[in-house]
Amino acid sequence: NFGGSSAAADGLDIAAGFLSDNAGNAAEQDALDNAGVAMSDTDGPSITGFTVTPSSAGILGTGDTVDYTATASEAMRIGTTMQITLSNDATVTLSVDANAPTTLTGTYTIQSSDSDDLDLTISQYTAQTAVDISGNALSSATADEVSAIDGAGSQSIVVDTQAPTATALYDTDADTLRLLFTEEISNQDAVVDALRALEIVDDNASPSWAASGENVVVSSSADLSGDTLGIDLSIEDLAGNTRDYDEIPLAIL
Repeated sequence: NFGGSSAAADGLDIAAGFLSDNAGNAAEQDALDNAGVAMSDTDGPSITGFTVTPSSAGILGTGDTVDYTATASEAMRIGTTMQITLSNDATVTLSVDANAPTTLTGTYTIQSSDSDDLDLTISQYTAQTAVDISGNALSSATADEVSAIDGAGSQSIVVDTQAPTATALYDTDADTLRLLFTEEISNQDAVVDALRALEIVDDNASPSWAASGENVVVSSSADLSGDTLGIDLSIEDLAGNTRDYDEIPLAIL
């Protein structure tokens, strides 16, 4: 693999008598087997850009993926890798593409334990085993260095792995019951059905949602007490994270 991009080190075999002078005199040197080769290229490669491709538009949740491609300044040795760290502290290993050795590719699959992120970016990378075909190592990059690389910054990718939560607020003066959520709810019709199923809410009541989708209010004339509201409720956010309740915390004004 002399001069190639495989993971094997370069070596050169020379048979006895292979070399000769202008007069045809063969060299008396013994055969060389896998002799080391000193490469003239001593400059390490660098990453010139990233391409980031999410599996879908909008908010990403558990099981969704983001594909990362790093472009190197020169051909890299096949079988070597680098690792990127994302702004939510997840890490992704990128491997040299055998069919395009100036690129390294990898996929981030979002796990339920991963941290949420309102704007997922690449915060840094480490070289791991990544080297060019001459064996020169890729240098690792700090956050400041990575921020200057095209494609490492904002891609408008939102990661949400946490299910929403709900609380209830009963206003005795206004005779209203309000459900409050920690983020926008996608299954609003199911929430309305759960409210109408309560004995303290009229079957024909018309709950009103806030534009944010984070709270809904309905008229209710009831003498509520205690610190919980019994309700058969399932809520889902825009990333598909769900949470089920048979009661939620209640505050009374």
